[in-house]
Amino acid sequence: MCPEEGLLEAFLDGELDTGMTARVAGHLAGCACCRRRLQDLETLSSNTTAVLAAYRRETEAASCPVQIPGSGFPASGYQPLTKTRRIADMIRQHKWFSGVAAAVLVLAVFLSWAPGRSLATQFLSLFRMEKIQVVKITPEDMAQLEKLFNGQGGEAEIKNFGRVEVQCPAEPRVKVNPAQVAALSGLQLELPATLAGRERVAISVEQSPTVTFTPDVEKLNSYVQKHGGVPLPAGLAGKSF
Repeated sequence: MCPEEGLLEAFLDGELDTGMTARVAGHLAGCACCRRRLQDLETLSSNTTAVLAAYRRETEAASCPVQIPGSGFPASGYQPLTKTRRIADMIRQHKWFSGVAAAVLVLAVFLSWAPGRSLATQFLSLFRMEKIQVVKITPEDMAQLEKLFNGQGGEAEIKNFGRVEVQCPAEPRVKVNPAQVAALSGLQLELPATLAGRERVAISVEQSPTVTFTPDVEKLNSYVQKHGGVPLPAGLAGKSF
């Protein structure tokens, strides 16, 4: 069985391993048809390489720009690579270097000025760790609050924050006559008119829990003052809302 064209191309390019190369060579020795196919592939490869050679030379020439001597130096002759010349070449090749150098110079002048040093100190003090105090609410605190607001009621002490108390009504939902709605809800409701011949007998009222918050004024003020806020009045200590 004659090998496929792709296998012959790999044989021609030397991409086959030793065993496969030996098998293809043995087949070619006894198959004149495959030898002609291999010769045609070799001729095609040579012609393609010759045609593409010109394009390759033009591409290589375009990718290598001609080096033109600078106007400050003669085209021929050795120029010593002094420290000044190295710096000048670096600035000329990397234009951003001059901008960075100018910024560093301005910053150095600013910090050498006494008011400038004072402003820099105040700015950097914003990032010191002693200026930051976090009011932490732990997962345990969140679990306590979830139980409070899910109808169980009770009290939870939140560190650095205060005390939260939730009192749930004995009957979250009650049915009352329309005259009692205002007393239970605290609102004067404008109820829609009933249909002719019908009477509103009862209304379902859902009573919300009572939430009481007692702030830890001292710890809250410590947090607020470090962040530039307005502290709570000291008279609120121990009071509930």
